[in-house]
Amino acid sequence: MVFTTITGAGYNETLTDPSYQGQIVVMTHPLVGNYGVPPFEKDEFGITKYFESDSIKVSGYVVNECCKHPSHYESVKTLDDFLREQDVPGIEWIDTRAITKILREEGVQVGALAVFESGEIPNIEDLKEIAANAEDPNLRHLSSEVSTKDVKIYKPSNPIGKVVVLDMGVKLNILRNFVVRNLEVIVVPYNYTYTQIMSFNPDGVFISNGPGDPAMYKGAIEVCKKLIENNIPSMGICLGNQIIGIAAGGTSYKLKYGHRGGK
Repeated sequence: MVFTTITGAGYNETLTDPSYQGQIVVMTHPLVGNYGVPPFEKDEFGITKYFESDSIKVSGYVVNECCKHPSHYESVKTLDDFLREQDVPGIEWIDTRAITKILREEGVQVGALAVFESGEIPNIEDLKEIAANAEDPNLRHLSSEVSTKDVKIYKPSNPIGKVVVLDMGVKLNILRNFVVRNLEVIVVPYNYTYTQIMSFNPDGVFISNGPGDPAMYKGAIEVCKKLIENNIPSMGICLGNQIIGIAAGGTSYKLKYGHRGGK
């Protein structure tokens, strides 16, 4: 369970951000969902608009209040509808700022979020046992769960360069920003080797954001070592930046509660 301090805007991006794979997200903003959820549509390059991936990635969503009657000309459903469609549990009327204070003092917690029908009485002892035995998602190879399975190419009409994206859980807005800057983007799976990446003759290689412990991704670290050794223009963001740092000889450690959202 983690918290984010984003405002009332940005919840659709948070829900679909692959970096949140396996996490229960607590929103500190008091009202969430007031402009609804837009449709899944592709832009002119074939990249999904409005969202950071093609599905919800969080494992659970905790809010103080969920807006039942959103207002926006692009909205096609409520936040509640969106969560129900994708079978993701959510809960409201929770003092999320009180939970945030606990997470800030005690650090990120492993827990569980259970859903019950109206009038159904939960067994608290059973829930305590489920929470106590919950697996830490960071022990899983999370990037393999969210990375593309196939090579994807997004190409503007007259590209000025070519970037290969090693997809550790890339956010779609990163791809949009490459393409609008007239760059051809080739997205490859997390387990691609240096040789496979360089077969595309890229002008640069981008190591994407994503979930999990960077030290776990040995293959990506080896790729970055070879990129550095061969002076290939390389860049990363979030997890990708950490992987490059490890490849350059650094180490990483997990922050007590991390930083998600605004200041």
